[in-house]
Amino acid sequence: ILSFDKDDIISNYNKSQEQLTPNQKLIYVLLTLFPTRRAVDYRKMKVKFSEPQSEKKQRYEDKYNYYYNKHLYFNVTKNKKIQKYEISDELDNIIKALIEDKKDGEFLLNKNGNQLTQNELTREIMETTFKIYGVSISAVEIRRLYATYIKELVKEKKITEQEHRDISERMNHKYEENKLYAY
Repeated sequence: ILSFDKDDIISNYNKSQEQLTPNQKLIYVLLTLFPTRRAVDYRKMKVKFSEPQSEKKQRYEDKYNYYYNKHLYFNVTKNKKIQKYEISDELDNIIKALIEDKKDGEFLLNKNGNQLTQNELTREIMETTFKIYGVSISAVEIRRLYATYIKELVKEKKITEQEHRDISERMNHKYEENKLYAY
C-alpha cells in the first residue's frame, strides 16, 4: 500500500494536498522522499534562513536539527552523530513552498509556533497516512517498510550494496542494523 517510488509519492501528495494540513504535507514528504528517519529527528527541526552554527558544544537538550538551503542538518540524533545531507529538488521545492510564511528559527513542524510533543507528532503521522492510504501507519512501521524497500532494491540489483550502506547512514542506521530492521 505504501510506495516509495518518487512518482507515486508526488502523485499521492498532489492528490491529497487539499485534505492535508501543512504539518501533514511536510510529514508525508519527509518520511517518503528522504530515507526514512526517526520521527523525533523532525520534531526538533527548525527552519533557518542562514547557515546554522555548529552546536557541538551545546548541551544535548539545547541542540536542534535544521532545514536550510536544500540541506537537512541533524544535531540531535539517537547516536549523537552530527549529520548534514543535501535533499532532492522535489523535496526541497515542497518544503520551500510550505515554509514561505515561517520565521527564521521556527519549528518546521509545529502547533501554534511551538514544538510538537511526541504524542502530537505520532497522531499527525497516523492521521497523514490515514488520509492518503485509508490506513494509519506508524513512523516505526514506515521506517521498517523503507528498510525492506531498500533491501529489495539490492536483491533486484537496482542499487549496489554501497548505495544501501549510504542510504542506511541517511536513515541514521548502521548497515547491519538496517538489514535486520527490514522484513
